[in-house]
Amino acid sequence: LLQMYTAYEGGVRFVNNTSLFLRLVTVHHLVYVPLGPFMVLNMWRNKNRAYKKRAQAANPRPLSGLIWPVTDSKSGARSTTKTNKAIWAASMQGVDDTLSRKCGKERNWRFGYGAHVMNNVVLSCTSKENALTVAQNGLDSAYSLFEFKRGDKVVSFEQAMNKSIFADHPYVTHVIKGKQALSTELRVPYGGGKYQAQPYYLGERDDTVLSGLALREQLTKWVQYGTIEESAADAIALVDTNRTQWLDLRQRYFVLLGATSAMGPLFFLLEHGANVIAVDLDRDFIWKKLFNAVRNSAGSLIFPVKKDALNGRELSALSDDELAKISGSNLLSDTPEIANWLETVQPKQALTVGNYTYLDGALHVQLSLACDAIINRLCETRKNTKIAFLCTPTDNHVVTKAAYEAAKDAYVQSQYPLWVKWLNALSCNQLVGQANYQGMRCVNDALYVIDGIAVAQGPNYALAKRMQHWRAVIAFNSGHVVSSNVAPSTATESVVHNAQFAAAYGGMHLFKPMEVMYQRTSLAVMGALLVHDTTNTDAPANPKSKIAKQFVNPFQLFSYGSFHGGVQRCSFKINNIGVPSALSFYIKTYKVQVVIALSSFMYGTKWLCTGKASFLASY
Repeated sequence: LLQMYTAYEGGVRFVNNTSLFLRLVTVHHLVYVPLGPFMVLNMWRNKNRAYKKRAQAANPRPLSGLIWPVTDSKSGARSTTKTNKAIWAASMQGVDDTLSRKCGKERNWRFGYGAHVMNNVVLSCTSKENALTVAQNGLDSAYSLFEFKRGDKVVSFEQAMNKSIFADHPYVTHVIKGKQALSTELRVPYGGGKYQAQPYYLGERDDTVLSGLALREQLTKWVQYGTIEESAADAIALVDTNRTQWLDLRQRYFVLLGATSAMGPLFFLLEHGANVIAVDLDRDFIWKKLFNAVRNSAGSLIFPVKKDALNGRELSALSDDELAKISGSNLLSDTPEIANWLETVQPKQALTVGNYTYLDGALHVQLSLACDAIINRLCETRKNTKIAFLCTPTDNHVVTKAAYEAAKDAYVQSQYPLWVKWLNALSCNQLVGQANYQGMRCVNDALYVIDGIAVAQGPNYALAKRMQHWRAVIAFNSGHVVSSNVAPSTATESVVHNAQFAAAYGGMHLFKPMEVMYQRTSLAVMGALLVHDTTNTDAPANPKSKIAKQFVNPFQLFSYGSFHGGVQRCSFKINNIGVPSALSFYIKTYKVQVVIALSSFMYGTKWLCTGKASFLASY
């Protein structure tokens, strides 16, 4: 640009008169000062991303165990998009073929899947028969499409889980017992009580622990504010009332698939003396963590040890370091063997098996399906098995009519910042979109379905969570107790490590009644709900309870015990409040930089257009 300007005829005259061309050149160069570092960092990230993709292409993950199917026989490609879409379409086939075909023809599946998820849930809610048929169709399709590879042999996942192919397991069972005193007190760490309607991170260092009357008062505050549903508060309060009996878990057995998951109930259960049957990766650091956890608790840890790795040694003679190296299993490559082993563990005891696994992207679907196969096997062979899941708030759930009315009131009463209303109007309703209640679908004048999908999480996340819902309603209809409560948005380390998510979480409090919880709070309240559902015979989680018998559809199960963090009663959809939440966080965090940037922009624009600005008056 400088060369062009220098070569421009009459260049000196333009310099003296500060021409528009000169001003454009000046602005162009000046913006490099504040924006240059961001540009360089972006280029650096793109380069690293490209190298990472190149390295992955050169050294692909070995195909072993549960794998995505081949979708192109000529190239051998395994498209997760095609399989994902095919499972959703198959789930609706025979129930509503029009919706099934529409789903199958969707071209922009990555960003268009949300509408089909809503159609699927609404279709399921129209009748009990539809709910069960859609669920069974979806799971049957996944089992038949996905493959299982062991060596050079490839079979469908459905065949792999048939005991005629993999009939044994390579594990011996070992038990480590904790030595600490049993606690039957319900304690909920929560430092946010003083900061309601304020940023969640203000309570980061507040080590307040609620119990007894203080806990009950906070439950009431949460209900009144709209953070949780009343049924969740009642359930947690009931656990506290019966804590002496219900929180003595020494005779209870819990199978944790993904035992060390950030949102799993491991520490809560061990604190109250539970027998935890742990299934997790065969990595020594994982098992060292588990061994340390159980030794500092009142509970017991039951886990698989590889027979072949013992080499004649006695388990009792091994140190923790030695034991950690030969413990564990892989849910994706050892799925049939894990199911076979779990059938033999504590055969006279009733098990509660929960899926707490999570991985990014396509692996999440594989893990969800692997866990489903194990849960299904235990439900078939051990009829008193109870199952458990954690529902994400960013999904399409059946919600209560009270939640629908509260979301409507939140919008009508403008329970969100005024500037959001202005910016939304200026953007032609594109900033936060339609109201939350307007996106909800009413089915048969009885059930309300929230449009809670966060499109950015992707279709694989949606499918992984939906398969858990499908298993829940099938098991519930078969007479199994199902604990599947909606958990709140939680500031786990993996989530807030992403700067964009951390910023969005930091501003969500502006949309009443949204409240982000710290991990320690979520673990305590969700652990209490798990104990309630699997202990209280009158709980909605028990299909034989009076409440459950009044269900017109098994998907009503998910409307009880919801600790959603305000998502279901918010003025706008969770999918749409992220941008304004992050914007408010950045403005609040970087006030000085924002003021300087805005001032520079205003003066710069004026100077660019007119050649005059107050600070350039001397020109």
